Amino acid sequence: MIQVDELAPFSFDAYGGTVSGTVQVRVVQSNLDGTMDFYWRVFNDATSAGPIGSFRFGGFTDSFQNVNFAIDGLGEVDSISALRFSGAFDGYVNFDFGDALTPGSSSKFFFVDTNALSYTRTAFYDLTNIGQTQISQLYPMYAPTPIPVPGALLLFGSGLAGLGTAVWRRRHRA
Repeated sequence: MIQVDELAPFSFDAYGGTVSGTVQVRVVQSNLDGTMDFYWRVFNDATSAGPIGSFRFGGFTDSFQNVNFAIDGLGEVDSISALRFSGAFDGYVNFDFGDALTPGSSSKFFFVDTNALSYTRTAFYDLTNIGQTQISQLYPMYAPTPIPVPGALLLFGSGLAGLGTAVWRRRHRA
């Protein structure tokens, strides 16, 4: 079930002009397990100065299950690679279009399958030219809400129990 379906405009200077278009952003709740999946599709305006080389995002949590791109559906251009970074850049992914996302074309959907049960607007993305020498500004986007670890839930529950005890004592002393 689609939770979010938005079109977000972008532009950046490259190739001696302006590369512009829109990014379709979708958040979809899986009918199978209720988890959130995140989809994007890039439209390069017909009047753009040149091709879009890559779509990159960061600020995702560690709830990745699968990073991929669709080989069917809407759009003409497949992503030629999906690279998920690790280490200091864990939560960052780069979808590369090569030189195929030319003015007037659109990508097929690419996505991240997660095990998150909710989402929030805490991540960001940018777009680049071929060779990644010109880069757009950062644009906000949706990301999975981190799944609480059991220890954090236990600590949170202990805090609530302590607060409840303190309120109970205060009421019974008066």
